[in-house]
Amino acid sequence: MKKRFSTFFLLVWSCTFSVQSQPGGAGLDSVGHAPTLESFRVKPFIIPAALATSGLLVQGKISRQLQQRVVMHHPDFRTHADDYLLFAPAALSLGLGAAGVKGKHPFGEQVLLAVISGLAQGGVTYILKGISKYPRPDGTTNDAFPSGHTSSAFASATLLHEEYGYRSVWYSVGGMG
Repeated sequence: MKKRFSTFFLLVWSCTFSVQSQPGGAGLDSVGHAPTLESFRVKPFIIPAALATSGLLVQGKISRQLQQRVVMHHPDFRTHADDYLLFAPAALSLGLGAAGVKGKHPFGEQVLLAVISGLAQGGVTYILKGISKYPRPDGTTNDAFPSGHTSSAFASATLLHEEYGYRSVWYSVGGMG
């Protein structure tokens, strides 16, 4: 477990460091140089690291107890809405772009950003699932953590926020809601 946590921590740190927003955008400083260790700021890293760490620590007994209580109170509940709603913010973002609503990027670039974002999110999630090997509640496989649905939903909401959040905070709120 210690090795898995160390690997996870390094992955989160490297992802946070590589996408850290700088004045020049895209992780570059104002003159187009990549960030260095000296330019790394700890403050933007604290909340994501704390949330990732708490997610790892809550695995196991606590999450199984919670899942058992939910199943006990709602044994026949089934829905597939979450299989589709996670893409709603990205669909809204691309729909706005297709309808001609001005975002930060032209529509073609929005599509490209959505594809790149989806590939990056899926790749990181798949790697972390392989590292954590956390069992599903029904015991079928060992790929329950991190949640692919959750990472897809946040990637989708972030696309909407980054493209249209500057126009109104309600785009961002709606994407995260």
